[in-house]
Amino acid sequence: MTPIEFGSVQAAFDGYGVAPPYDTTAGNFDCRGFSFQAGQLSADGFGPGDEVAADGQLLSLPKVAANAADEIIARGQVIHLAKARAAGGVLGFLGAAEFGTQSGTVTVTYVGGSTTRATLRLADWYADAPAPGSEIAATALWNVPAEHAAAYGPAPVSVYYTQIRVNPNRKIATITLPKNADLHLFAIGVPAPARYLSVAAAGNDAAIATAAAPAEANFDGTGHSYDAAALAAKGLKPGAIVTARGVKFTWPRSAPGRPDNVRAEGQTIGLSGAGRVLGFLGAATLGTQRGTITIHYADGSSQPAVVSFADWRADRPAAGDTMVATAAWNRVPGTVSHPVSVYAATVPLEAGKIVASVTLPDNFNLHVFAIAEGN
Repeated sequence: MTPIEFGSVQAAFDGYGVAPPYDTTAGNFDCRGFSFQAGQLSADGFGPGDEVAADGQLLSLPKVAANAADEIIARGQVIHLAKARAAGGVLGFLGAAEFGTQSGTVTVTYVGGSTTRATLRLADWYADAPAPGSEIAATALWNVPAEHAAAYGPAPVSVYYTQIRVNPNRKIATITLPKNADLHLFAIGVPAPARYLSVAAAGNDAAIATAAAPAEANFDGTGHSYDAAALAAKGLKPGAIVTARGVKFTWPRSAPGRPDNVRAEGQTIGLSGAGRVLGFLGAATLGTQRGTITIHYADGSSQPAVVSFADWRADRPAAGDTMVATAAWNRVPGTVSHPVSVYAATVPLEAGKIVASVTLPDNFNLHVFAIAEGN
């Protein structure tokens, strides 16, 4: 049987993996009517047209209209790409599997006819943990269809990023997907380096929402968020100057429900200034999290350092950070009220040097609200 060919990734979309919670019948990721919650995915930086950062790379999601097909169910389709060279030697994929971890062979055909074959492997969306060689790109609550509501409650489901090696010296003409209908793909393409001019520009997660619209943010992947009014009462309101550990930070200016923090996915963020220390405002999910940053100086040198934050629900700092504020959270139905916190951490800078940028760790559960130099 001759494979069906498509002129672009979006043209090959034939599945409906994402739906709003008020219309669960609009999505069907797993053949049983379950789907990703649209608003929760968007709050986690994974909405139509978004640039998704993972593993220090950026891959763009096609900008699909509401209620349109939004994913590819892998059935051996041939997809034409834009005849681009993968300068970094990789081809990136955003997707997830159903019925356990799934894999299959991808064939990359270059202009001129030569090919590369590689294995594509993605974890089950319900696992909420990546398969080896991949990582979580976004997590959201799922939609439970009415006929299953008595048996299933809220649960986090994930989209993953993975990549395969390709020839960086050849232009890619087409890719042939595996024949495995349990593999679902939301984006395929040559990724770009995840570099930003500022923390605000790198924002890829909405952590703060109003009590009236709590679902507009999704800090922990399960729908919880900071309460905007409660934070403001502690001095953390849009644009406020927050002093911690001797560093003056500017709290994000974002409106509730808009991207206000950076989930650490190896992004490089531009900075400008000099001081004794480099400070970070942030918090972690799923326990205390840490990772190695790389500070890049204007003279071309660099410096590694470790940053750690306590879990936002810990209500106390971890070794190496300081509590900045604690306030109530926005809770999802069925959970109890709980205080959540924001923390500050600092690392020493090399004397006399000017900071040009910083590369964040690759740790999906470490979140940064602000970065600043201080004395």
